Amino acid sequence: MGASRISYRTVHRTLLEQYGEKIDPAGKLNEAELFRRTARIASEAWKKYRLTDSEDLVQFVRFYLLVNPGFDRFPQVQEILKDTKGKSGDFGREMKNLPEAAVDQIKTFSVSGKEQQP
Repeated sequence: MGASRISYRTVHRTLLEQYGEKIDPAGKLNEAELFRRTARIASEAWKKYRLTDSEDLVQFVRFYLLVNPGFDRFPQVQEILKDTKGKSGDFGREMKNLPEAAVDQIKTFSVSGKEQQP
C-alpha cells in the first residue's frame, strides 16, 4: 500500500495553529473527532476538485467550517477552482487573498441562490 498523497495531519495541525478555537467554538469535540472531521472535509476536496496541496486543503476546510459549507458553489470560488486546477498551492493562495467583501458575500450565499440570514 502506497503513502497517501494528502497529509491530513499537516492540514489538521495547520488549522488548529491558525484558527484554534474557531474550529470548535463550543469545545464539544475531542482531538480525534476534530481530526476525523478535518480529514473528511479535506477528502471531499480531493474527490471533488483533486486538491492535494496542504495549503489548498487548509483553505478548503477553513472556508467549509468557518465561512459557509457551500462556499465551493459560489461563482467567484468556482472561477478560482477552474483557474487553479492542476496548480498546486494556487487555490489556497487565491482563497487566502480574497477581499473581505467577497468573504462576506460567501457567508450569506446559499445553494438556492438566495442569501441566507446570518
